[in-house]
Amino acid sequence: MSVERVDFSEVFTLAARQVVPSVLAKSQSFSFDYRGPRITFPINVSRLRRTLHRVLCGAIDCLQSGFVMFIAEAEVQGNDCRLVVTAAGSGQPSSDEAIDAVLYRLEMKAAPPPLLARNARTASGRCPITGAQLEFSYLPGEGLLFRATFHPADFQVLDDDGEAPGPWGPSRAWLVSSEDAAADSLTRRLQRLGWAVTRFDSCAHVQVHLGQASSRSRKPELVVMFEFDGATPEAAMRLRDMLPETTKIAYSVAAGSELLRNPESLPGCDVHIHPFSPAELLAYTHASSSFRAPRSGDTALSPLLFTDRPLVLVVDDNELNRVVACGLLEALGYEATTAQHGLEAIDQCRRMSPHAVLMDIDMPVLDGLDATLELRRLQRVGEIPPCAIVAATAANSRTQADLCFASGMDGYLAKPLRLPQLRAELRRVTLL
Repeated sequence: MSVERVDFSEVFTLAARQVVPSVLAKSQSFSFDYRGPRITFPINVSRLRRTLHRVLCGAIDCLQSGFVMFIAEAEVQGNDCRLVVTAAGSGQPSSDEAIDAVLYRLEMKAAPPPLLARNARTASGRCPITGAQLEFSYLPGEGLLFRATFHPADFQVLDDDGEAPGPWGPSRAWLVSSEDAAADSLTRRLQRLGWAVTRFDSCAHVQVHLGQASSRSRKPELVVMFEFDGATPEAAMRLRDMLPETTKIAYSVAAGSELLRNPESLPGCDVHIHPFSPAELLAYTHASSSFRAPRSGDTALSPLLFTDRPLVLVVDDNELNRVVACGLLEALGYEATTAQHGLEAIDQCRRMSPHAVLMDIDMPVLDGLDATLELRRLQRVGEIPPCAIVAATAANSRTQADLCFASGMDGYLAKPLRLPQLRAELRRVTLL
């Protein structure tokens, strides 16, 4: 068995790239993220890739339509390392038979569901290829989750922090895309590296912006366009001609794109397979050095910096729901934190002052209705700042909605949460 030391973030990125065409073929929205330090450890690369592919395909095959997210997180504490890969989704599920088939091929066995989620399906097992611990959760009407956990004993942490901002502030990146989860997740990743990110809906809007900007206004160090979101190579070349030579233009395509046959047909542009790996984003970060102009004059069409992202608190006693809701929120440009019941939500609101709370209704300790009543009381007496509260419940009825609004909630969403509805309701109630 051939073993070599691998960068886990790079192998995970490759695994995501290989399933993106299947996601697009089903018209699913998707997001990608790698969190924590980059980790290297010795393993048979082929086996690792096979394990990751099985897990990601499992999530895709269990959903007919909707939203799917691929997240890897590295957690290091002293001499211990834990690598967790999560593939979760929300939307129209596949049939029970199709889900059974996925669990069978992953060699996972059913486990008893939590007492408070009787309709849930759970399963667990070990990957026969790498020995990774596998977990599965599915709650009808809400979402599903696959998780693979690795515990490498011999690991190294790569020192790959982004460079500090220059004297006139952070590097600037422009993302050219309609409101798409893939672009929003890339916005988040760039912002974590210190980039100031501006979103434009189309190349035409960028051209108008450049035409109206003064010659002294600061131009971006990086422009990213997405072929699978409608940007054409011709549009990329037009922008190339309008921007300084120092601006990097990254044209992002899905695996299998015809452009990959001849990437040289886009001179002056970098053709990348989506999603970008952590190393690729770091390379752009380290190469950016255009800190000359003190003012930019650019209009941000989304939160410019990571610290500008509005915070949403997700309150739900079910872990699957918390993971899915956080993934959807992050794909929409929000920062997300969680609480498992109403009392914990109140404590979080005291400490963190979220812009909005996404509140489940039926929870132990303190349910969503009583938690909302207490939050509104605390806000009225000035103990915590005001925030929008939106119900997120599987009980979709007029009576339930009336109870939510009577308790002081501002909005109401039925599970499973969908990207367009969540976006619209949060925009309506937060006024952001």
